[in-house]
Amino acid sequence: MIHLVDNTLRDGEQSPGVMFSSREKLTMAYLLADSGIRHIEAGCPAICEEERQTMRLLSKSRIDATIYSWNRAKIEDLDLSFNCGIANMVISMPVSDQMITKKLRKNRNYVKDHFAKIVECAVSQGGEIVCGLEDASRADETFLKDLCLQLEKSGADRIRISDTLGVLYPEKTTRLIKMIRNTISIPIEFHGHNNFGLATANAISAHLAGADFVDTSILGIGDGCGITALEEFVCAAEFLLEIKTGVSIAGLKSLADTLQIALGLELWPWKPVLGKNNYTHESGIHIDGLLKDLENYEVISPEIFGIRRKFVLGKHTGKHAVAYYCKTLGLDMDDIDLERLTGMIKDKTVARGQSLSVEEIREIYFILINEKHNIQSGAVCF
Repeated sequence: MIHLVDNTLRDGEQSPGVMFSSREKLTMAYLLADSGIRHIEAGCPAICEEERQTMRLLSKSRIDATIYSWNRAKIEDLDLSFNCGIANMVISMPVSDQMITKKLRKNRNYVKDHFAKIVECAVSQGGEIVCGLEDASRADETFLKDLCLQLEKSGADRIRISDTLGVLYPEKTTRLIKMIRNTISIPIEFHGHNNFGLATANAISAHLAGADFVDTSILGIGDGCGITALEEFVCAAEFLLEIKTGVSIAGLKSLADTLQIALGLELWPWKPVLGKNNYTHESGIHIDGLLKDLENYEVISPEIFGIRRKFVLGKHTGKHAVAYYCKTLGLDMDDIDLERLTGMIKDKTVARGQSLSVEEIREIYFILINEKHNIQSGAVCF
């Protein structure tokens, strides 16, 4: 069973230029829960009073999901979360030598002792405690295993392995998660960043290697290049691995639309799963195959998301696509030279450097009809 932890409202808001209002956070939290997400990391109370007010609203809401706060390994951060009514929390601390020495300016022993004490304090309040190991993908393996064991003994509910810089690849992810899985008995959570475009692949590998929880965000928004995209991971799990996630496939589009409105952005056409180019076809070979059986070139039907399949006529278009396209426009194909029509459409798209409008296709069609009529009637044109 895969448990998804959505990070849209916390890590997602760390995307450059992104700032959600309280209403937007509440709306998206309800939509996430309605779509089947049961774990939502909603914010960091230590940021500001406005954030704390939002966290209070979320803690009092009737959202059918566990709401978590994100915290540094500091008592003052825990107090702020508790005061917001949030007992379930992620407590994060750097664990790579690079960050321990250059960011914290401490040593490994300090991290082990301090982290354990903070976790014990949080556990005493009765909440669900997730230990976030920042930059775990660059940490010393022996230290990482010892730290995980220490945190388990301190009462942590699960360990989050964070690929903070997105430097993992699937084979290395598998090796890392298996090592931790063989070290501790509590659940493992994977948090992967997309710096090298591998977040979804790494998340899949992490789950297959033993990670019980996977962090995601709508459209993959997050710090830097973002994190594992919710819609990518869910569809990969459902359609490729045949693993149920409990998330509504149809609901993914509504989540993406809501986020786009909040951010005032338009979805990139090449975006995996939900981008319109996934369901827009120009290649003659592909369109011919789709016309014979949609499963020839589609794994996911666009109708699931309420997206329309679209055929575009252009340089790579074949006559089968032209015939189909013209028939959908109500143009009679019985009296037309299909080969010539296809050639004229290709020539014009190449000259224009882009696909043609419906009006332009109609114009070419009627040029051929008129030429054929003139020839058949013996008319001479000067």
